[in-house]
Amino acid sequence: LRIWHWNSEEFQLQANAEWRLVEDGYGLTIAGGVQGNTVVNNVKVGDVDGDGTAEIITGGFTYDGESVAAQLRIWTWNGTTLLLEGSQEWTSDYLTEVKCIALGDVDGDSHMEIVTSGIVAAYGSFNTNQTSPNHAQLSVWSWDGSSLSLAQSQEWTIGDGVCAWNVGVADLDKNGKTEIVTVGCMGISNLCDPDMRIWSIASTLQVEFFIIALSSAVIVLLVSAYFLAKKFRKRINAFPEQ
Repeated sequence: LRIWHWNSEEFQLQANAEWRLVEDGYGLTIAGGVQGNTVVNNVKVGDVDGDGTAEIITGGFTYDGESVAAQLRIWTWNGTTLLLEGSQEWTSDYLTEVKCIALGDVDGDSHMEIVTSGIVAAYGSFNTNQTSPNHAQLSVWSWDGSSLSLAQSQEWTIGDGVCAWNVGVADLDKNGKTEIVTVGCMGISNLCDPDMRIWSIASTLQVEFFIIALSSAVIVLLVSAYFLAKKFRKRINAFPEQ
């Protein structure tokens, strides 16, 4: 990972970082070839914790000594030092890999989430895709400045297997909600065809707004009932029994 400055004439290197979980060794592909040790497939920059400063988000894979794990990292650059703020590795099978990252408020909570797309595969599944097809993986993460938490995750497969190579976020239908678009490759009879999907997450604010509105309505009804009952009692007291 490198930070560069362009002065209109040349690039100047500001900072760089290299890392591994395991110094020696490397993971294998699902076909038995060399997968590698640690690779970053994608990088995005955005303020994902709402502190007014943009973070650097990297995603890819890393070899943990046994399997190829997906890796998601949060970095900050203060002008002089490149700092690692958080790192998350996870496996759903022998190979789990982040292929792409997108940033956006995808659940309507007014905070920017981290969306990752990629692949989950069993070792040897390249030759046994009928019994162990590859799965695409879509995940939504939130970063509060100190911890990275998984908010949503979805896996799916079709044909002989599928990989979500790319992901993007935007309000596609102008309904005020941000949709997630995944696209990748699905295998059918030794051929690779596109697989594009559109996803959405129910807004938590809608539920919270409904609860607040319902609570407010109940309070108004109770207060109104109290004053009506009080007024009714006054009227009864004004006309004593004969």
